[in-house]
Amino acid sequence: MTMTRNASTARTILQRAAISAAAVAMIAGGAVATAGSASAAPKPITLTSASCPYSIAKGQTSGCVTRLQDLLNAKQGAKLVADGVFGERTRVAVVTWQKNHKLTADGLVGPATKASLEGKPSTSVQARIVSQAKALAKTPNVRYGLGDGHGAKPGPTSGRIDCSGYTRWVVGKALGHEKFARWDSSADQKRKVVATSRPVAGDLVFFNKPGAAISHVGVYLGSSTMLSAIQYGNVNGIHKDNLSVMNGYQRSFGRVTG
Repeated sequence: MTMTRNASTARTILQRAAISAAAVAMIAGGAVATAGSASAAPKPITLTSASCPYSIAKGQTSGCVTRLQDLLNAKQGAKLVADGVFGERTRVAVVTWQKNHKLTADGLVGPATKASLEGKPSTSVQARIVSQAKALAKTPNVRYGLGDGHGAKPGPTSGRIDCSGYTRWVVGKALGHEKFARWDSSADQKRKVVATSRPVAGDLVFFNKPGAAISHVGVYLGSSTMLSAIQYGNVNGIHKDNLSVMNGYQRSFGRVTG
């Protein structure tokens, strides 16, 4: 009787131990699976598009949040990780933006906050960029030169300029101050403008090979055309081209905000 009871007790202890071990394994496995399931940030979605909810709030994860973080970083210097996750740091950055723009500081990204962040294309800035791009393109005897146009003052270096030197020159003239630093490459310049999927004349257009860094930039003129400092075939200098001249390259657009 005693032996049977002891055996039964032992079996119960072993069963409980097995269940506990299985539970620990499941929890551990779940933790590993969760960590392993982390993926790239959701692709940005324009805040005012129908794809975004009426109000974007803490706890949400989406491309709308990625776009929100990108805009707060570009326009407010929020230094957020653009991972598409609306956490506390993003909420605080939203509240700061709302306070600075005299909006209801509730941390909710509703229609008014969306509109203030996305804004309308700055016709005056974009128009001035187009005007300067066309005017400077008429500068006589300017040829393409890799690394040129990055002197102490914007403009050609000994009659030569490269693509980012040209956009530095154009944007600086349009704004009345230097938007881009002396040695900013086209990739550096892209980080200083606001990405847009709805380009207008006066935005910048960037090109890169799939999986590679930005390697060319120009001023978008609308109707799939651009002005840029470029060299190919018999072309050497500041030239108007169809965007298809960069065949095989991916393109993206950025808006200068001042």
